[in-house]
Amino acid sequence: MSLDILSALLNREELATARECALIEARTANALGKLALANEALLVAAISLGRQGQIAESLGELERLIPRARRLKQHDVLLQALNEAGGHHLLLGRINAAMRRWISCLEVALDNGDDGMLVKAHLGIGKVYFGAQDYANALQYHLRSLDYAQAVQASATLGAIYVCLANDYLNLDLPNEALASLHLGQRNLANQGHTQLEAECRLYQATAQIRLGNLDDAQQSLTEARQLIRESRHHWSEFHTALTQAALDHAMQLPQSGLRQLEIARKLAYELQSGALIEKAEYALYLHHKQEGHFDKALDSHRSYHAAVERNLRSLQETQLLGSTLRQAKRLETRLHLRQSDQENLALQARLRHHQAVLSTLSREVETDALTGVANRRALESQLDQLAAQAGIGFSVLMLDIDHFKAINDSHGHAVGDRVLAQIGQLLRESCRNGETIARYGGEEFCVLLPGIEGAAATAIAERIRRRVAGHGWAEVAPRLAVTTSVGCASAHGDEGARGVLARADALLYRAKKQGRNRVCDDPGGDFLLI
Repeated sequence: MSLDILSALLNREELATARECALIEARTANALGKLALANEALLVAAISLGRQGQIAESLGELERLIPRARRLKQHDVLLQALNEAGGHHLLLGRINAAMRRWISCLEVALDNGDDGMLVKAHLGIGKVYFGAQDYANALQYHLRSLDYAQAVQASATLGAIYVCLANDYLNLDLPNEALASLHLGQRNLANQGHTQLEAECRLYQATAQIRLGNLDDAQQSLTEARQLIRESRHHWSEFHTALTQAALDHAMQLPQSGLRQLEIARKLAYELQSGALIEKAEYALYLHHKQEGHFDKALDSHRSYHAAVERNLRSLQETQLLGSTLRQAKRLETRLHLRQSDQENLALQARLRHHQAVLSTLSREVETDALTGVANRRALESQLDQLAAQAGIGFSVLMLDIDHFKAINDSHGHAVGDRVLAQIGQLLRESCRNGETIARYGGEEFCVLLPGIEGAAATAIAERIRRRVAGHGWAEVAPRLAVTTSVGCASAHGDEGARGVLARADALLYRAKKQGRNRVCDDPGGDFLLI
């Protein structure tokens, strides 16, 4: 059987068949003295074994293959074997071994001008920093990997790089930046058949959405991830899917379902023989039992977690990056820089700034209402959480509704209705200072957060907004068009939470509408009316 057919079986995830055929091919080639052909078949056999979840066994085969490929100067086989071995070492928690393998891969790629593998190896080194929980360095490495990929036009690796960037951002607690990276990653992965990377995209989307409180969206992303993982049977992804589902179940107050997912994650971690994943799974189970008040079970889980930590500590040198390894990685970074001219270095820096700007722009878009240009409800929720965390700081909330908006749409058409909404957003921005958060709450409702402003001062701002809307030249938008607003104004009282203030402002808005609209209702029940 030809190696092209073996590779096709591997790409179609027919792993057991690919391995069986590759081993037969390797034995036949060895018997005929065709050592290079045998090495190529052994590479397929080892990769297929790893993709079936037998990481330690696959790694053993790869480590035996590496010196054979090096002796025969089979650079393609050597590079792929080093790259796969790096990933396996990392999954098993062997940080320095992973770094050494990817450094070797980078050296061979540099010596042989293989730009595609150069980018993959550099990406791997960033993953090592991630595995060492140095997320800031991981992010910088992955941003540089993005630059190298763009510079050498290695477009096939872009999707993987954006996925790694998303994971960096999540661990730096930047969920919006993570979603922006995943948006770019999915764009690059479209129609490429990278099932595993597409599954990771959905997983990280779910994690970001849980952090942002979008639980329905998170469940949809997890469902899509499961469908993709079912095709690839990748144990690492199955582990993280179970762990993410457990986090979502916890957020949705479904403890029994969450426990089942944590037990699945624990089983998969032991099957993978990954010390890092075992430790993570045992700790998650301990926290779950403790939060549910099952203290006997929590104690058992903590003992298992402690045992996992001790096992990992016994190989401490493999779970922390050694100085010699870091120095070697730094020397290779120097080689990469020397390979480029000063002009190329300047171009790389410009691209780095461009990528960061794109991610920043996409992050802002995630929190901006496209029609009105003000913040959306997601951004408002984030600001409310920040206000709640700032004890002792007074603030007020304005809830504003466009009066008889349905009648405007019915009489003048939805295009005019959209122009009215956009103009209201502009009038709100013009009526407020820089410190306020202006958000479209939904439909024709808007919300304004006023930090540091309370009582009569907040009511005066609400009245200023109401007057400005009522006095605007709406006839320029449509003949005989008049637009007014009703506003509810509430200030924080005592230890009341930010969402409690929001709820009172909403109730006051309802009162303003009930009392005849085109008015402000504040806490004491007073109102202003334009005659």
